[in-house]
Amino acid sequence: MTQDEPPVPAYLKDFAKVLKEKGARAYLDAAPSPMLVLLGLARQLRDGPTGEKTTVATSLNEELEASALVGRVFFVAKAVAGSPGPVSLGRTSETDVHIPEYSISKRHCEILRRESGWAIRDTGSTNGTELDGEKLVSGLEAPLVGGETLVLGRFAFRFDTPQTLLERLRARD
Repeated sequence: MTQDEPPVPAYLKDFAKVLKEKGARAYLDAAPSPMLVLLGLARQLRDGPTGEKTTVATSLNEELEASALVGRVFFVAKAVAGSPGPVSLGRTSETDVHIPEYSISKRHCEILRRESGWAIRDTGSTNGTELDGEKLVSGLEAPLVGGETLVLGRFAFRFDTPQTLLERLRARD
């Protein structure tokens, strides 16, 4: 990986290992940007009687399949280092953060850097974006500080800054 390439998704356990074996400085070097940590399957979607998406309880098989992804880390970073604008998240490789999942829209939401920290904005996604249990209004920004739960499509993620994840990992030990 060259300096211009975005970080490759890793797993939470990899960051815990770096922190334990090499210390906080090495951890912070390995975690250069905020990240989304996949927490698991939040819900299942199906077509309703009129074609709209309906939320139903998740099945055990889906939960087992999703459990293999728990702890996966997606770095919130521009695909092209230094390019202006928000970080786009979606299921296509044309977004900065590519999450290949059918319930996530092609261009689902954006994460923006603000003077006061970070913010998230839904970009008109089909299944919506939730922040700590509240559905976001498309086009409106909501602040992020680290530790919030986001639901994109069927999956729940935690938004962490390098510092909030460092604190979380230290608390686990």
